[in-house]
Amino acid sequence: TSRVFCESHLDDMDCEHAPPELKAGFWSHSSQPLSVFKCKNELQCIGGKPTGSICASGREGRSCGFCMPNHFSNSLGQCTKCGDYDAIPAVVAMILLLLAIGVLGWQMGRKISKSSKQVISATIIGTQAGVMIQTLGVFSDLSLVWEEP
Repeated sequence: TSRVFCESHLDDMDCEHAPPELKAGFWSHSSQPLSVFKCKNELQCIGGKPTGSICASGREGRSCGFCMPNHFSNSLGQCTKCGDYDAIPAVVAMILLLLAIGVLGWQMGRKISKSSKQVISATIIGTQAGVMIQTLGVFSDLSLVWEEP
């Protein structure tokens, strides 16, 4: 291969200065092909030329560690685009929360003498429910890869 050809085609694999092809499980940026990073697993980084697409479908960033906007990680290492149906649980939860607040307000208005105890109880229950929802949200975002002992 001629020197002139190689100077004009920097990513040509026949030229001695061409960037090496990455194995699955490794990532590098096209501007620094010799600066290689290990990926979380081989499913996220599929390998190939650093000038091409080396991340699994829907993934981006260093070591293919992030999902593209409006995508979520699945068990195959890819990121799947969110659908409209993904908002339904949040809408149902909001409706139930508003309904619970309305019932609580109605109950508190009926029994004036016990309202201070009800307010304290409602506050404790509400904060505990909030902590539980946050904890479940964190657990749902975890993705653990268990290895055999």
